[in-house]
Amino acid sequence: MPDGSLSAVPSRTDPALADELVEAVRTFVAKEVIPVASELEHADAYPDDLVEAMRELGLFGCLVPAEHGGLGLDTITYARIVAELAAG
Repeated sequence: MPDGSLSAVPSRTDPALADELVEAVRTFVAKEVIPVASELEHADAYPDDLVEAMRELGLFGCLVPAEHGGLGLDTITYARIVAELAAG
């Protein structure tokens, strides 16, 4: 790996970027997920528009290195994002 570690992800995401991404996910969850979460859970539904919005946020590539099209986040930032998603 470029930094000499055995991990494919950086050891630390820039804190300002991490905070920005977590806030974007928090806002997305509050506006788009929480209002319909109960209904979707009971219907066992995953609407295409919500999945597409998550894709546009880059959430399916959080740990994929940037040079391969992902966000290349560290695991701490990834865990913070997952916590925000779980809140919805």
